[in-house]
Amino acid sequence: MASLHKNVLKIVLNLFQFGGRAPYNSEMVTLRPWLTLLFLCSACAAAVPEPVVSSSPSPVTSPASTPSPALNTPAPVAEPTPLPPNLIRNGDVELHTAQVPDAWVSDAWGTNSALLSWNIADAPQGKAYLHRQLQSYEAGDAKWIFDALPLAGDRWYEYSDLYRSDGRNRLIIACRDSAGKRFFHTLWQTHTQPQWGKESFRFYGGPYAGCQATVMHVLDRNGFLDTDDHRLQAVSAQPLKRPLVSVTFDDIWKTVVTEGLKPLDARGWKGSFYVTRRFAELTSNPEYAKTKDIQQLVQQGHEVGSHSDVHPLMSTLNVDDVYHELENSYRYLESLGQAPEGIAYPFGDFSAAVEQQTQRFYGYARTSLVGLNDRSLNRFRLRIVPVTQTSTTAELKQWVDFAKASQTWLIFLFHDLSDTPGDFEYTTSLQQYKEVLQYIADQEVAVLPVNAALKEALAP
Repeated sequence: MASLHKNVLKIVLNLFQFGGRAPYNSEMVTLRPWLTLLFLCSACAAAVPEPVVSSSPSPVTSPASTPSPALNTPAPVAEPTPLPPNLIRNGDVELHTAQVPDAWVSDAWGTNSALLSWNIADAPQGKAYLHRQLQSYEAGDAKWIFDALPLAGDRWYEYSDLYRSDGRNRLIIACRDSAGKRFFHTLWQTHTQPQWGKESFRFYGGPYAGCQATVMHVLDRNGFLDTDDHRLQAVSAQPLKRPLVSVTFDDIWKTVVTEGLKPLDARGWKGSFYVTRRFAELTSNPEYAKTKDIQQLVQQGHEVGSHSDVHPLMSTLNVDDVYHELENSYRYLESLGQAPEGIAYPFGDFSAAVEQQTQRFYGYARTSLVGLNDRSLNRFRLRIVPVTQTSTTAELKQWVDFAKASQTWLIFLFHDLSDTPGDFEYTTSLQQYKEVLQYIADQEVAVLPVNAALKEALAP
């Protein structure tokens, strides 16, 4: 009987510890003798025989209280999403013949001393990488070029590579059409990267359909650039809610105020005008608009942004001079009645330090990197389509078609407007300018200044 009491007491204690009750405490110790006594009386009345010791599970671990096998089955592990195929053959440059990577060629031109090599020491991936080095640089560049390939006009692509470098470098797409004509667009830019790191950017295939294309990571200064794990992959589109076009002007030429505003105002459109104080206030050259003209733009509701204070190559300045360029321009425009929201870099020139300082004053930067802007845009690397004397009206209309088809944002960059262009590369004929604006209207694409278009593009 003593053995029975002992086993029953163990059962009751187990019920309190594992039966969904409160944790063990002093109040439970007080209640347990009474509950145990009740249980023992019930057990005595039933005349339960003393149990035989066996290897059967205890009540706590009995089969009835063991979770079903289904509950113990591990959750299925999701299969990783496969990466899209790399379109670059031998992108990791591991395959080679006599230390020349298969499906790649080296190229250097200009006035410089160039060294291009296939290296096998301290590669970040695998065993090999590509090296470029320039000394005594005056002009030209050095680059490795992978075999050109066709791109689909209705797809987005992402290029990436691992790189290290002691300075700034450009990423350029080269395209050769069926007639053998070649053209080049600078799509992206990298900066100093002492240790191996990854850089990537997206672009729309429309402008490059029908030609053989290759992307080149170019060294065009004294120094070095190493790359590895080169990838070109088709990626998903990230369209905006609707296609957009922005009409922008740099420098503030007088013709922009006297002629460029008319077709904009006639349609109720607002443009973006990036002003250099040096041209507007510090020179007597009549080809440039003046401070009173800029005030007129502000009063009419157009966006007025910075184009620096004196129009230098920003990347050549020290950090203090960059800061003063940005601050002086900001204060000047602010005094005209509109605190500028963005800047267009003179010559499209910038560096990592310039980008960093820019963010202290402005909410965006418009570059000279070519392309369309989708939802993945970098607000401090807004892309454009520059309009020059060599731009045909058909090409400019086609960019509108690309923006409409891909539902993205196109930023046109104009400078001077004149039907009698001189030797200034960035003069656009008034006739062409008007035809392009009319085509945008005919295609029913919304026209917004850059600050407004940026807000819409990034809106949830």
